[in-house]
Amino acid sequence: MDYESYNINIIKILPNIFVGDQTIVNDENILNTLNIKYLININNTVITNKFITLDINIDETNDFIDSQEIYDVNFIITNDFICKALLNNSNVLICYTNYTIPFLILGAFILKYNDLTYTECIYWLYYKFNLHNKMLSNKMIYQLFLYNKELE
Repeated sequence: MDYESYNINIIKILPNIFVGDQTIVNDENILNTLNIKYLININNTVITNKFITLDINIDETNDFIDSQEIYDVNFIITNDFICKALLNNSNVLICYTNYTIPFLILGAFILKYNDLTYTECIYWLYYKFNLHNKMLSNKMIYQLFLYNKELE
């Protein structure tokens, strides 16, 4: 059965990368169907031992423009974690409470491993996350901008 036939909050972003809310973790049928073995757990959204897990704790209320917290914790470590999952022929679930942090994690991964420009990456993510009527804060976009400059 295809994941699209389930009535759950999950988005397939790339062939092996999914984003979903914490209710997904309790659905073993969908996890097995999608071959999800790796979990990026943002702010302890879920507590489970079913996955190889990367726990990321971020104070989403801080102003990160002058801080390197998102860059140091998310972009480098999560890129490596996603690559490890892909090398092991497994899929990754990024579990969230809001869309901004998965947006950044995926943006960094796309900037590093795909041929999209920074602007194309931002538009592509807005499209994939269906954010047509929502705006990310300037500080979130700025973090991807800084990371893109680092990669150049």
